Amino acid sequence: FPCLLDCVMPLKVVLKNFLNHFETLEARKKLGDDLFEAEFQSLKELTERLKHDPEYACTEGQKEVNRKKNRYKDILPYNLSRVILSEYPGVPGSDYINANMIKGASGSRAYIASQGPLPTTVMDFWRMIWECEVQVIIMACNEKESGKYKCERYWPSEGDKKQYGNITVELVKWKQVCPDFLLRTLKARCGSEERTLCQ
Repeated sequence: FPCLLDCVMPLKVVLKNFLNHFETLEARKKLGDDLFEAEFQSLKELTERLKHDPEYACTEGQKEVNRKKNRYKDILPYNLSRVILSEYPGVPGSDYINANMIKGASGSRAYIASQGPLPTTVMDFWRMIWECEVQVIIMACNEKESGKYKCERYWPSEGDKKQYGNITVELVKWKQVCPDFLLRTLKARCGSEERTLCQ
């Protein structure tokens, strides 16, 4: 993962370095030297060390009022980069969602990494999408995997509309690109403003 740490290089260079690094690891694995596992262990160790670094504190996610909004108790957003929703006056924790802003290769905020919403956090998920002006949603899991729920459905059926707080969402169309890949076009409306999103 060393090539991923340098975020000052142009994206093309970063991607080329990553591909070269991946190919090197693949070649070594074929020779019986599993460096993928070594890097995974290294990342686990780094994560454990960072848990004790005040800069990477996750205290917002640990607050009693926010605990029920976390799908997993050990996967929490860092305070320094968490997505902060607009707060409802007098409602403690209403600015919390289990999501982090992630920097891209250029160093600027490029995307949001979020847990799959829970039944009780779908409305917050849509508030985040609206407030952060998200245009593309990439869902990297199924709703259910190995008998366990991973993500609450946050979109309606085709031609249907669903209300999430003050945001109305409509599934305009969908297309099966390949067996495990669907492309959906969603419309979201809040007040008189309407936006189109791709999922």
